[in-house]
Amino acid sequence: RAFDKHGHGAIRQWHKLREAWHLMEALEAAGGFDYGLVIKLRLDMAPLGPMRPCARRDGLLLGAPAQVHAMTDQVFWGRRDAMRIACTVHDHLAYFESDAPLAEEAEDRALGPGRPEAISRPVAVRPMLRSLEALPAAAFSPNWLPYAKIEQLTIPDMGLLREVTFKPDNAVPNLLDVRRAMATNLRAALAAGWEWIDPLRPRPGQPPLRFLIAPRAGRPPRGLFVTEQDWLHWQFVHNVTVCDLGAGTTGFLSKKLRRHGRATVD
Repeated sequence: RAFDKHGHGAIRQWHKLREAWHLMEALEAAGGFDYGLVIKLRLDMAPLGPMRPCARRDGLLLGAPAQVHAMTDQVFWGRRDAMRIACTVHDHLAYFESDAPLAEEAEDRALGPGRPEAISRPVAVRPMLRSLEALPAAAFSPNWLPYAKIEQLTIPDMGLLREVTFKPDNAVPNLLDVRRAMATNLRAALAAGWEWIDPLRPRPGQPPLRFLIAPRAGRPPRGLFVTEQDWLHWQFVHNVTVCDLGAGTTGFLSKKLRRHGRATVD
């Protein structure tokens, strides 16, 4: 299919965001400046807080590891270089939907061909572990919907895994067990020297990858961009840590001014 503005649903939002990013770049070029902090915020949703970013704590200083602070794909913010990766994923949808070689930026060519099957995609162990540790316990509770769905990604199997059945229409009662299993295996992979694990470019002794949560109806169809989990994957393979929303927020307003409490960590 064509990766353009005629895409439906989630794809259309990424096209609009990419175009908004280009408008921001044009404004910067015209004014001779670059923004240091960029926030992506839906017009029908607002964090409750108010937001109080801290340059040192939140990775906004130059030279600090790249971070994006997110409430799924609905609200996210961070330093400009990290937000460029987060906001321009529409330019790289072919990576998720075709096995053709990538021929754009050098950082993308390093990934090799596109990866339409999730199990074939590489795991960047360190940013994934940092992101897992940056989520509050509430992200692994029955109230998990407004948090990053990191538990839906593949992780290295260091022999310390137990699969958990996932039923989309029910809250998962044991997500804290999932979190512990993910952290245990990611830490074991780092301790064994595995920073990057690519199933299409195996090395001697490389651990296999697997899903920890097994959905009832099987994996998403091959060649389909699945917003929440695939957006996370794109950040990790570009060495961006995805933290929780943070910045002192206590919840958010959604459509019709509904107030939702939401635990977070800074």
